[in-house]
Amino acid sequence: MTESHRTLVSACFALVCLLLAGCDAQFPLTAESKINKAVPIPVELEIARKAASSELTQKRFYEEEWKRRMALRALSCSKGFTPSWYTSLSTVREKLTDLACFQKHDAETVKWIGYLRLGAVAAKPALRPIPANAPKTIAADAQIREAIFADAAGVAVLSTGQNALLVDLANGEILRRSTIQNDEKLGTLSANGRLISFESRNRKHTSFYSTETGEEIGRIDAASTYRTYWLGNECILYGDSGNKTAAIDLAKGKEVEPFPFPFVTQVFPLPEEPNRFIIGTYRNVAKATTLRKDGELAIEVLDERTVEMGGQWSKYTTRQTSDGAFISVPPPKNDSTLLSILDVQTLETENVDLGPGVRTTLVLGAGEPGKFLLRIGTRLVAGVRLDPKRENRDYIYSIADKILTPINPRIPDSAVMARSLKAVFGVSDGRLVQYRPAPTDDPPMSLEEFAAQNRARDAQNKLASMERMAIPGAQYRLAPGGQSVLPPLADLAANARIEAVGVYEGGGQWSLPATATREPARPSAPRAVGAGHSGGMQPPLPNSARPITPEAIARESRRQRPVPTVEVRIRRSNKPIVLVLSSYEAVLWKLTRESGASIAVILLSGYGDSLVTGEGNSRVITIGRKYAYSMSGSDYSQLNNEVFNWTGRHIDILQGKYRGSSFSVGGL
Repeated sequence: MTESHRTLVSACFALVCLLLAGCDAQFPLTAESKINKAVPIPVELEIARKAASSELTQKRFYEEEWKRRMALRALSCSKGFTPSWYTSLSTVREKLTDLACFQKHDAETVKWIGYLRLGAVAAKPALRPIPANAPKTIAADAQIREAIFADAAGVAVLSTGQNALLVDLANGEILRRSTIQNDEKLGTLSANGRLISFESRNRKHTSFYSTETGEEIGRIDAASTYRTYWLGNECILYGDSGNKTAAIDLAKGKEVEPFPFPFVTQVFPLPEEPNRFIIGTYRNVAKATTLRKDGELAIEVLDERTVEMGGQWSKYTTRQTSDGAFISVPPPKNDSTLLSILDVQTLETENVDLGPGVRTTLVLGAGEPGKFLLRIGTRLVAGVRLDPKRENRDYIYSIADKILTPINPRIPDSAVMARSLKAVFGVSDGRLVQYRPAPTDDPPMSLEEFAAQNRARDAQNKLASMERMAIPGAQYRLAPGGQSVLPPLADLAANARIEAVGVYEGGGQWSLPATATREPARPSAPRAVGAGHSGGMQPPLPNSARPITPEAIARESRRQRPVPTVEVRIRRSNKPIVLVLSSYEAVLWKLTRESGASIAVILLSGYGDSLVTGEGNSRVITIGRKYAYSMSGSDYSQLNNEVFNWTGRHIDILQGKYRGSSFSVGGL
């Protein structure tokens, strides 16, 4: 065949192929490429791809993973359809009906690229250097609601509610202004100051933006508010609405498996130990580190402890000193007379006793290392404040020396500690003003001296209040040493047996309580500091002297309604009985005594307005609103503590039912 014949045959063959496939056959494309070209990637993904190509340093990994994802896109969404080399794009497009599959793959790829870009931006140097000296003021152009400082850069973000202002800490220049949407909250700032996050409450995601350009770099879906944390520049932790915490490897753009913590509530970096962190969970604290094993990010737990505390870790309940060496945590049982401090090296928690009658209302890391700023206020004890001159005083507390130094001026309520500057700032309208505490004329005191003074004042105050109550049979006196007050019914209960009867609701016949005798006064018990109910202890008023108030009328009205009865038979016993009666619903306690039965006193407690009949000459004292019908759970502990505050002893026997109608006590 001559050359001219071969050319003619090739031309005819090409013509036949064009006639069969149409003008969009795209012969050089593979089947996968033809599918992806028939359903092209969206504009959002194309923009992200171009940005990643110019920003990422791991070019080889990125290109290989991109090819893998595109091949998987074509294979998964074609549903077994494989176009031949001559099939046109229009025909391929007609065969591909599951467009939702392509959209899902594209969204996942956008998220993957976003994670990679976040890692690349977070790994860059600090946006601005940290100034040698902290500025005296940092100005915004509107009232400041919140401030976040970068840990390793000389920038801060100030939220004015409508705008987020990026500020250079060296000269106060506003570098960028971003609009905050109505459903957004200011989130976190990366250590280098180049990434700021905003948490959307309605749309359930957290978006990360470049502080330089304002461009959205990446997004975490299903992230709950205030549950996003940086672990260095290679990892982000986030919590979802289902209380699950996950970790994202920003170098690979995927979640870390396995993740050792199911529920994270706070993270603190260790400034002197790169890639090491203190992680707080619901009841535990751990020291963890990030490292790579065979190229994969791993989070290893170096140490973990259970912490007894009254609440979980959060941005509002935990504070770190400026040197990162100590963290304040919620005290056990939310006892505000304790200051709980965690040592990040040992993970041991010290509960610092401030003494009774006080509460810690503010804890913040001071600019000086190893110190906290504290606000300690007096609490109501027996209806009277311990010392009005000491109400809500501010101190600086040295953890190593255990010394409290009174300071002025007052710590700003909105104070924030800038770890990068080792300084504390307070909000004053449209400015952040550096807080510089100075000692007052009052001398510093040791923690032991401070607590001893509070115990002495507390004891004297309780004694005076108890004497005003004048409860017959009660003895009020200071214990030896004068540091505490004996419970008012300690003498009556000393040789008695304390028996309790408890119900949730009465199960007996319904009766009108009009014939029941009742205690003319309902004083609250003198109680140890940290107990729940804080009602005052006022002297009883005769019925004729009581003020007529809407509350009194409503209470009296309730007492005229039928209530279920609970019968309690008191049998003769070798010891007098302190009888504790408690219920959630209002009941009428009907007491009957055997001959020779002795009741030292009756303590009435419960949520409803219960009454007692058949008490005879025994005194009925209402001690509070606690109740328990079982010895398990916190209800019993609270009632037992209430009884102890009055008698100095715990309950010996408890009988109870959810719905009870009759009980028998004594007989031993």
